[in-house]
Amino acid sequence: MQQSPWAALSSHPGVDFVSFTGSTRAGTEVSRTAAPTIKKVAPELGGKSGNILLADVDLEDAVTKGVRACMQN
Repeated sequence: MQQSPWAALSSHPGVDFVSFTGSTRAGTEVSRTAAPTIKKVAPELGGKSGNILLADVDLEDAVTKGVRACMQN
């Protein structure tokens, strides 16, 4: 059975930290494969269209634009 790309990355001894956005199933595999090398994992599971907002953001504008972009088809 071939290992998934995210499991290969999260189990690699040269990787210290994994930030992952995706399904709960994939997040479980990332966490499980990262555990033997004691690396930090920051999962965002089941979300849709994640956004990174910095401290100086106009929050109302960013949220409005993020929701609009998420809902456009």
